[in-house]
Order: sequence, then structure tokens, then C-alpha cells
Amino acid sequence: MIDAPPLQRVAIVGGGCGGVAAAFWLSSSAALRSRFHVTLYTHGWRLGGKGASGRNPEIHQRIEEHGLHLWMGCYRRAFQLMREALAADPQPSPTPTVEDAFKPVLELTLQEREASSWKPWPFRFTPRDGYPDELAPYALSGLVMNFADVAQAYIAKQLPDVLSAELRSALDKLRKAGEGLVPGAALQAAEALEGLNQAISAALSSARVVNSPFRRGLILANLAVAFGAGLARDILAAPNPEGAFERLDAQKDFANWLGDHGALDITARSAPVRALYELAFAFPKGDTDRGALAAGAAIGLALRMMDYRGAPFFRLNGGMGDVVFAPLYRVLVERGVEIRFFHRLTEVTARDGAIEEIAFRRQADLVGKAYQPFLRDNGADWWPNQPNWSQLVDGEVLDARCVDFERDDCDVHVGEMRLRHGAPDGFDALVLAVPPEVLKATTARLTQPAWTGMLAHSDSVATQALQIWARGATPSLGWSSGMVMSTFAAPFATWADMSHVLRWEGWPARRKPASVHYFCGPLADGGDIVAAEEEAARWTSGPLDDIWNGTPANLTVSTYVRANTRGSERYVLALPGKIAHRLPPDQTPYANLTLAGDWTRMRFSGGCVENAVESGLIAARRVSGDASLGGA
Repeated sequence: MIDAPPLQRVAIVGGGCGGVAAAFWLSSSAALRSRFHVTLYTHGWRLGGKGASGRNPEIHQRIEEHGLHLWMGCYRRAFQLMREALAADPQPSPTPTVEDAFKPVLELTLQEREASSWKPWPFRFTPRDGYPDELAPYALSGLVMNFADVAQAYIAKQLPDVLSAELRSALDKLRKAGEGLVPGAALQAAEALEGLNQAISAALSSARVVNSPFRRGLILANLAVAFGAGLARDILAAPNPEGAFERLDAQKDFANWLGDHGALDITARSAPVRALYELAFAFPKGDTDRGALAAGAAIGLALRMMDYRGAPFFRLNGGMGDVVFAPLYRVLVERGVEIRFFHRLTEVTARDGAIEEIAFRRQADLVGKAYQPFLRDNGADWWPNQPNWSQLVDGEVLDARCVDFERDDCDVHVGEMRLRHGAPDGFDALVLAVPPEVLKATTARLTQPAWTGMLAHSDSVATQALQIWARGATPSLGWSSGMVMSTFAAPFATWADMSHVLRWEGWPARRKPASVHYFCGPLADGGDIVAAEEEAARWTSGPLDDIWNGTPANLTVSTYVRANTRGSERYVLALPGKIAHRLPPDQTPYANLTLAGDWTRMRFSGGCVENAVESGLIAARRVSGDASLGGA
């Protein structure tokens, strides 16, 4: 009898979307499980990274998030991951299918400041058949033609007949250029689109009512013409259209790029453009007056957002941890993936072009053999907002000391652990799924120029989040149920009504809120939880008071404020001139090292669930050697 070869030991460091996705696909078949033993290490008591959530047992099981999480209708790989995870979940989930887990959003309200008041700019989107995981694999030609269709459907009908006809003709030329990716046809399309700008500019100057539908239609037309002309001239007409995105990333800010192709200043500063910056927290140092967003990344994101299935956005039907990471955790454990909580990465060293050793600080000892992370309520598993102290040695003492194992400056630990490459109790392959700010602190001894260049050119921003549980139902506050809004007053410019998640919380009848609202935005460098709480108090008594029917303070049942300032929580920015220094997940200067995370170099490098999940898939393909893993 021939002995089976020993399992290859894969260490995944980081419990966010990228690391969990890599573990999911590396364990996704019996054949893979017969080849690899996967161990995932994460600090603290829960999975999720920036997407972790916890329920607060001391305040009626309320859901506390890191921020507002809206999934987009172009998240093909993320929805694929969730569909497969929910189907494989060994335990009945409160949201057993993707259709149960996510709630489509077809209305988006943007806000524009005019004189001393805010004016809403509502958008109503058309539902499309299917769900995002049913999208076809990426194809630039298809995205271009979809953009032309969207521009015609939403904009042409708002213009005077002559302009509308000219726009339709120019968009037809863009479709032709996109279908064949022919440079000559792309230049013709660019010239046709650019020719419309003079007429649009003249019409805009005569539109006196600032927030009139006609004027806003002209702004959208100017935006579409500038975007289409730039797309045709700078990407479709380039010798290497795919490479043109990276060239633009290196050279241009998105709003400036729009201006180069005929966008008027009023258009480049308009709410639809600002919305992309808000979506990407694209404000270095948290300065909301000075946005910066790499043009190529923004163009790619915009193209993908317009090519949605189901709806352009989806809200989760529960907490991010409960809907997403609870079923993923159960599936991974069922498959034999070992998940080690309370392990903080402290150092990574290399030798001879490979990672030699990874070191951890063990944050706590367990009372039992394995940590059971969930609370159980009404037959369902929930992540708590703090550890299950009874499962930790000296847990009562740690609880009394208010130890927060997720803080980067938390020095509480019970020992060190080192894993050596190739050692009997070590690792064979390493997936680093922690963000650059953590890598800067733990990989100082990795000196390959590509590695040090990546970290030197990585920038991030702190964020802050506010949740308000209110006495009034959302319509009584002056807004429709399920509303989503952005480009409002800083710092909490983005808002979603999340009242549908109240059913999972345990409020008593006498105190039960009628609605709950999530807000988020960037936090200025140097800010902390005290600054975030002060910002929240100022903002709710000022801008929010202006648009709610009733004073927020009088309507509030409960609030939760969070400052995401720690290295592992900060949002990685997609800045001009920086993205080219990122490393792809499967191309590092160390032979046994793969990366995962939304900060890696992807086709469209922006911080989002989709890029994190896709990077995890790429990491799993690299480790397994199976390029077909996860399908086309």
C-alpha cells in the first residue's frame, strides 16, 4: 500500500473577505482537501475584518457594524461566494439563499448644496433580471456598449430633440468602436461626442433654475459625453486598451480627466461625480474638501456599476457578520479548515527569496480545546460584539479590564508563536490577507524593492460610522422606507435606512425603535473615537436636523459611533500615481507568498468586497495550481 503524500500546509493570515475567500476556495472540493491543510489566523474573536459586525447583548442584541455595507449589482464573485457558501452551510441559516440574504435597492438620492439649503437629486433605476453572480465574465467591449445603452436610456430623453438625436448618433459610433475595439472608429466616436459639448455648454448657461430637471439632464449629458469621449480617445483608441486604465491611473485624477474631455466645472463638481468619491472614501487625510481618485480605477468602477444585475445596490438583510461571515465560518469548519482566533501577526521574515518565518502574539489561552465564537438566539448563530469571555483563561479579569483584542495597540498576550517554512509544525505556503498598514508594521525585514515600493506608495484613510435607532418610522422623518442617500453633508455623507434589520434585534416593546439608520464617511487624520463622537453630535444637531422631520436628539432611542482609525481598519485609497506599485495577488517577489485583499493590484483597483473576494480566488488558484478554480 502506497502512503498518501503529506498534506501541504497553507497558512492564511487575516480573517477579512480576502482571507476567508482564499480559505473557502482552497477547501472547495474533496480533491483540494486531500492535498491541503488550511489554517486561518486572525486577531480577536471574529471574522470579517473591516466587514465584521457584532451584536451587543447588553443593549438588546443591537447590531453594531464597522460602517455601512452596500453590495453592488456588479459584485459577480462576491455573490458567487455567498451563493455557494449558503448552499453548503451545514446549519439552517436565517437567510438561507442569496435572495433571502440581500435586499435590492433601486432608488438612490444624491444631495446638492444650493445657497443655504440641500436639494435632493433622486435617481430611479430599472430592475434587471438575475443576480450579480449571473453576470458574464469581464469583457471591455460589453461594458462599453452597456454604457452607451445606459446613457441613451437615461439621458437622451431629457434633452431637446436636436441634442437628443445628436447624442444617440454619437453613442451609436461609440457602440461600434466598443464592439470591435477599432482605434479609428474610437477616434470618430470621440470627435462626435466632443462636438456636442459646445451646444450642451450653451444650453446649461441658459438654464436658470439651479435644480430643474432640464438643467440636471444637461449636466448628466455633459457627464456622459465627457466620459464617453475620454473612454473612446484614451482607452479604446489606445494600442493596448486594457493597459490604458493603468496609464490613466498613473497620470490623472478622475474629475480632472473628465475636465480634459469637455466636462464643465459644474459637471466635474456635481453630485453624480462626487458620489464616486464618497463611495471610495477618496479623501486623503480625511479632508472632504480635497478628493483624489485615480482615473483608470474610477472609469472601471463606473463601467462595472452600470452593468448590474438585479439592482445597482443591495442592502444586507441582517448584520454583515451574521449574513456573510457566520455561514462562511460554519462551512470552513465543516470542511476541516482550522480557524485560530486570538493570533496577532507580529513579524514576517524572508530568506533566499522565500518567506522563512511568521511570528504571532497569542492573545489569550482557551479554557477548552477550540473557541466557539457565536452567541445563539432564536435558533440562530450571532457574532457578539466582544469575546465570549467564559471560554478564555482569566476571561473575567480580561473583561473587567475592558481588553479590546482588535486594537492594534493592544499588548495583552500569553505568549509568542513562530511558524517556520518547511518545519514539521510550520507552513509550506503563506497567504497574507492583511492590509498594507499592518504589513508596514510587520514586514520591515522584507526588503525586495517590489515589496518595499508597494508599501511606500500605499495610502489609507480613517473612517467613521454612526448608527441611530429612532422612534419615528422612516416616512415620518420625511423619507421613503429603504432609502439610500449620498453626497450629503460631511462627514456622514452617505446614509441608508436599515430598519429591516430590526427584526433580528431584541428590543423590548416599550423601547423598540421604529427605524434604524446607518451613516458613514471619512475621518480626519489624528481623529479618534472622541473626535468621531463630537462630529456625530455636531452633525446630528446641524445637517441631519435640517432634513429630518423632528429633532434627531428627541427622536433617538440609541446611537452607536465608531472610529476606524487602526491599521487593519483603515480604507486603502486608489490615488493617482500609486496603483502601479501594487502587487497582484499571485505575483510577489517571494516564492511561497501569495496576497489577498482589496488593496492588491486587480483589473480595477478599488477598495470593495468584490476585489477582496476575487483576490482571494486568485490566491487560491495560485496556491493550488488550478487556474479553473471558481469557474470562468
